[in-house]
Amino acid sequence: MSDRTHWKMELNNYLQRQHIGNMVPEETEVGTKHAPTWRVKVFIGDVEFGYGEAPTKAAAWEKAAQQALRGLQNTR
Repeated sequence: MSDRTHWKMELNNYLQRQHIGNMVPEETEVGTKHAPTWRVKVFIGDVEFGYGEAPTKAAAWEKAAQQALRGLQNTR
């Protein structure tokens, strides 16, 4: 098993434990089909807490979720 952190899952678990609410994603694919770039924004309520950009949707999600989780933990 990998020791890699699954940030999207960690963020979801944190939101549930803290009774904060749900994350709402905004996913955008730009570039060509052969070389896409995915951009993911994570909102909690109306506030953007995370942003990630990567060649795959999953990688962009992980970056955005990591940023969102760290931001939430620093504000509490």
